[in-house]
Amino acid sequence: MRLHLGGHLSWYDPYKRAWLEIRLSEPADLLALLRKLHVPPAEVAVAAVNGTAVPLEDARVNDSDKVELFPPVGGGAAISSPYIRNPHLEGDAFFWQGGKTGALLIHGFTATTAEVRWLGKYLHERGYTVSGPLLPGHLTTPQDMNRRRWREWTGAVEEAYKQLATRCEHIFVCGESMGGLLALLLASEHPEIAGIVVYSPALRIANHASAMRLAHLLQRFVPHVKKPVREPSAADARWKGYTVNPIPALVQMHNLQRQVRSRLQAIHQPLLVIQGRLDQTIDLQSGEIILANVSSQDKEMRWLEQSTHCVILDCEWEQAADLTLRFIERVAG
Repeated sequence: MRLHLGGHLSWYDPYKRAWLEIRLSEPADLLALLRKLHVPPAEVAVAAVNGTAVPLEDARVNDSDKVELFPPVGGGAAISSPYIRNPHLEGDAFFWQGGKTGALLIHGFTATTAEVRWLGKYLHERGYTVSGPLLPGHLTTPQDMNRRRWREWTGAVEEAYKQLATRCEHIFVCGESMGGLLALLLASEHPEIAGIVVYSPALRIANHASAMRLAHLLQRFVPHVKKPVREPSAADARWKGYTVNPIPALVQMHNLQRQVRSRLQAIHQPLLVIQGRLDQTIDLQSGEIILANVSSQDKEMRWLEQSTHCVILDCEWEQAADLTLRFIERVAG
């Protein structure tokens, strides 16, 4: 297959030429292929296969195909989509080199790295190496997210951790909402991880039993539903992600919740849980359930009284960031 890197995409430079020759032994999903090449889907406005424009999320390619990719007009990375909230914000994966202590920051369900970017900048400005992976199925389309499985999310986090481990001697894993679950699961499998910080961990969502039962019933018939209307918060203008909840993907998160709950006793690292008192997205008992079931001796819960679900973007985000920093400094010594 011949792949043409058209325009001025940010990932063009490493390849040093406009055409790539890629050998395919069998037909491949174009979106998956681009991810293997570390091509951010958000920077591809149009994909053309043999001269015909095709939806990126639906394209299949063969070894004999000629594929051309083009960025949005002006070369920007913003997606124009009715399903993306705040499309002008940065939401792609990032890696910022700092010192020998690193922080892996994992965003939540339907979100992007905009959710963890403010925290990442805060830590990086204080000398830490920071990595923020973009989870599969995010910043593409709800349809793409519905095709993903929870092990793809854990796989992406594992790869980001391995990359960070080559640069850092000590690593802390931090996650918001579903990202908190992914942080806990990663820590349960890597005892060498120095510590864990989870923000509004989505071990159980609000109205958990009825919501998940309905998701399992609807997943074959309803691709997504609009997100419920919440009270406005400071996080609204700072958050980038889907305006809908993809239903089959929600079932995958339920499977992830079950897996994490089964692994809590395998967690021994120092753990900090930060939750917003005004959170209407998760079951507020989630943090207490986690603390009661992990094997960590060093564990604590901190509440932010004026914050909603996304505590690292809401009105008390600096307090959440400071709590994170002091936790890392104390545990790392």
